[in-house]
Amino acid sequence: MPQASPARPELQRYRDYLDNGRFVVSEHVLRSLATGQVKLADMEAAIRRGALIEIHENPRRGVSHLLAVKSRDLPFHAECAEGSNGRLVIVFSYVPAQPVWATPGRRNPNGCTAMDGAFPKCFFCGGGVKAVTVGNFDCRKDGKLYVIKKMPAGLCVECGEKYFEAEVAQRMEELIEAGQFSATETANVIEFDSAGQVETAR
Repeated sequence: MPQASPARPELQRYRDYLDNGRFVVSEHVLRSLATGQVKLADMEAAIRRGALIEIHENPRRGVSHLLAVKSRDLPFHAECAEGSNGRLVIVFSYVPAQPVWATPGRRNPNGCTAMDGAFPKCFFCGGGVKAVTVGNFDCRKDGKLYVIKKMPAGLCVECGEKYFEAEVAQRMEELIEAGQFSATETANVIEFDSAGQVETAR
């Protein structure tokens, strides 16, 4: 793993935000937390004692910093930025792996391009996108939950963003409109109340 970075003003501000609980996470991060791949403690470790390995500049989204750390005997990355409302934004958090990363602190020179020609590089993080079959893709329409199985897609191997060809999106819409459902499944529902308590719906 790379060595921890010397103190920098922006990184110290990130730590201050963390200490004061002034941070938000993206949907990407929330999905990683839900799968168990990443824990909040891993992201906090990256921000508090991680090494700065990249600085990303985007004309629309501003500057973000990619930090690397070892937590729970695994390498983790967390990408952070300062939000316009005086809070830290944790944009991505993941376990770095091939083909994008040769090591936890160094990108693979040949691993950041599109991996099969069908999909471009990831719009959000620039990672390589590979063709996969998504086992379960869920979406909502008119308050109803639909689960589409075995959808061909492109998957960013770095941040997990998914991309679908136009024909796939059109076919999904047609199947939902036609009501061509192959099965019905039950789902576990959790109600997160306004007081911050988690209650399981029965």
